[in-house]
Amino acid sequence: MRKISAFEVQKLIDFTRQHYVEYYDLQLELADHLACGIEEQWETNETITFEDALQNEFKKFGIFGFSEIVDKRRFSLQKKYNNLIWKVMKSHLLTFQYFIFVMSGILLFNLIAFKYSKIAILSTIVLFFGLFIYRYIRLQKKYRQKLSVKNRKLILQELIFKNLYIISFAFSLFNLSLQVLIHLDNNQIILNIVFSIIFSFIFLLFYVTCYFLPNKEEEILNEFYPEYQLIK
Repeated sequence: MRKISAFEVQKLIDFTRQHYVEYYDLQLELADHLACGIEEQWETNETITFEDALQNEFKKFGIFGFSEIVDKRRFSLQKKYNNLIWKVMKSHLLTFQYFIFVMSGILLFNLIAFKYSKIAILSTIVLFFGLFIYRYIRLQKKYRQKLSVKNRKLILQELIFKNLYIISFAFSLFNLSLQVLIHLDNNQIILNIVFSIIFSFIFLLFYVTCYFLPNKEEEILNEFYPEYQLIK
């Protein structure tokens, strides 16, 4: 029985890219799927050309082509990555160091609120807001450098470096700062503690998604992609 050649495999990869599949990992998956379908056609009809067999396989994806497959794959990886974020978050939340961090935050928050009023609180939050934006810019620069070297986009790699969490962090902090100005009272210790805990949690989430996980990019890609060593 006729088999797909290496040259034809490359043509399949090029075909997926021409049909708006920009992620290399998904290009390989789809190329493998198309190759299997073409070889199945050759089992029953060896005279059919490669191009005709390819078009027959592509028609099976419907009028939207590969777009639905791309969306499903991205959603699946996003879900797995979210689970990884939460797993790392829980491991940090249960540490003694995080407990000390929260307690220190509560103490500092109340001292600032008592001595320097709401303006100092807002200034502190704006400082962290700026830190988030700075880190986001650095991550995007690092991601662009990686693409310029390999010119291969991976879905998970994009999630690691271009996720929207950092933007939501920034807006969460901004909203928190407004709430502080509106509701914070020097005499409301409980309210101050609540804000301290919220702020500490947001800061931990920022650390995990914008520092901890990006620094472990290779480990994550190897875990999620068994074939990563072959495509890197």
